[in-house]
Amino acid sequence: MCQSVKSIVMKSPPSKIVLLTPLIPEFHAAREAFGARELENGSYPGVRMAEWRRKGLILTIVQCGLGDKGVKSVLPLLSELHPDLLIDSGSCGGLNPAFPPGSLVMAGEVVSSESRTVLSMDFSGFEGSFSDSGYLKTRMLEVPDPVLDQKSRDEFQSSTGAGVCSMETYAVAEWARDNAVKCFSLRVVTDRADENTGKDFRRNLRNNTLLLYRAIKQILSSLR
Repeated sequence: MCQSVKSIVMKSPPSKIVLLTPLIPEFHAAREAFGARELENGSYPGVRMAEWRRKGLILTIVQCGLGDKGVKSVLPLLSELHPDLLIDSGSCGGLNPAFPPGSLVMAGEVVSSESRTVLSMDFSGFEGSFSDSGYLKTRMLEVPDPVLDQKSRDEFQSSTGAGVCSMETYAVAEWARDNAVKCFSLRVVTDRADENTGKDFRRNLRNNTLLLYRAIKQILSSLR
């Protein structure tokens, strides 16, 4: 079953953007890449936030935590911020060999590994900017746990058609759909979702996420 998150047309560049980063190292990479100022946050203990402003655009970086549980913990904050654009970001695993570590990916669709429901995303008006920055469009699979062996990776890829996997994207896209907020998923591959996932993830996380957030900053800067 395929549902759409794509019927929101932006008549002007977004002025309020939330960038979700699941892990603390990803949050720090985003803050460094944007030169963002960390915010005091007394209302949501344990949630790190930072802010970057440019010519009428306010970007709030939110570290949500890992997995579906992490995303759900910041849903009240997302409702409070009510962005024009929500960006799911961070690392992901490569299910398809066409997406080796270092690949920048944009999810045209995200599928839940549990319900197999598919949510589609619309990049209209932005797709050229992402393609020019080296992003490759693919289907994202949300999994509840890291994929740590080649057999599971190959089964997920063949049964869902997904090129990459993450642990948060479906939950983010679902909230965006339910709240009529435009949503993108922009990630970078850190590992091949196999027996070497842990080692590759640790080795690649910082450099690859810095690459990701610098590319996102370049695109957002060009909007104004």
